[in-house]
Amino acid sequence: VTVGCVFCHVGSIKHTKHDPYKFEILEATIGCERCHGPGELHAKRHRENATIAADLSPDDTIVNPKALSREVSEAICQQCHCQGINELKIAGKDSWDFRPGLRLTDFRVDYRFRTTDDAMSLVGHVEQLHRSQCYTQTETLTCITCHDPHDVPTAENKVAYHRNKCFQCHSDDACGEPHEQRLATNGNDCANCHMPRRDTDVAHFALSNHQIGIHANKKQQLEADTEQTSTEVEPILDISHLSAAERQRLSALSKFELYRRRGGDAKFAELMVQATAELIQIKQTGNADADVDAALIWLAREQGALPIAEDLAKEVLSTEADTDARIVAAHTLARIYLDRGENSKAIPLYQSLQQLHVDASDSYFLGLAEQNNGNSENAIKALKRSLEIDPSQVSARRALQAI
Repeated sequence: VTVGCVFCHVGSIKHTKHDPYKFEILEATIGCERCHGPGELHAKRHRENATIAADLSPDDTIVNPKALSREVSEAICQQCHCQGINELKIAGKDSWDFRPGLRLTDFRVDYRFRTTDDAMSLVGHVEQLHRSQCYTQTETLTCITCHDPHDVPTAENKVAYHRNKCFQCHSDDACGEPHEQRLATNGNDCANCHMPRRDTDVAHFALSNHQIGIHANKKQQLEADTEQTSTEVEPILDISHLSAAERQRLSALSKFELYRRRGGDAKFAELMVQATAELIQIKQTGNADADVDAALIWLAREQGALPIAEDLAKEVLSTEADTDARIVAAHTLARIYLDRGENSKAIPLYQSLQQLHVDASDSYFLGLAEQNNGNSENAIKALKRSLEIDPSQVSARRALQAI
């Protein structure tokens, strides 16, 4: 579990810089400050003026999402509801650095597959809403137009509640279906037709289609083929305000991440070549950061360029504080040493990895290195630790049995 895993599930954390695995949960649920920003000055202002609070001028010590532009107001919701195929941090930034009133894309960028398909694919609320004519034909519709976190409807009044939201812009008579038919087919529930719901057990994806509109064939819409054919990706949100160098970095890393996750699929193979070339260019111009270095190490080993991978890994371990980059470097270097039979060099690297994160494969390879180095007692200990983390490892059980 990393700081990224808990981002949408807890209010605030205290975590160690550069290390996504070391953190303390300070606020167990999403609280006021995730939408309104730091509240210390706001609380102090009203405590000190408790008797005349109603007479105070507008409070600029706290963020009011309704007073923000649509872009930055939506960014508050997009913290958790903008989910793409991958998420990349802006260089030197982190999602936890975001504060209400700022652009989300100044801290992170979420990517999607580039597509012209209007079918109800498994994408997030943000992408679907931005395709909706209700959204594109006005500058005022936003997440909080329909969703008020301070006024959540009960199951009994949910249909009427959301229908009244629709009536802010549309009249009851504007619907193309007769009132009697609407009542008979769906209880006059606007969302049932215009935001059809699909069942899915896929986490982090929209269930109700937020591409608000007239869906002529709802059955076809719900059963649309969602198989991904495109290999091109693009940012979900506008990033034109970022520097050219940052956009270049993000483009290269997005291709790398897509290949790394789907490299077993032949249609993504070309991304390895593209990502490698773009990342090398960034490195040669002196603009590489920990993420770029880690990607280059992984790609070099993937392509069999072991001397390059080894040199880059040593560079990262000697200069970089970022935990994720150190994990990639240490794991790559240790495996190179293990494959070369240099077990005494591999052992301390695998031991260091156990201090950085919890991973069954690192303990497994540590066990192999210890056994190859003649220390069966340490090997048994490491292999048992590997099976404690992941009991399903057949290879670890066989190694333990052999010893």
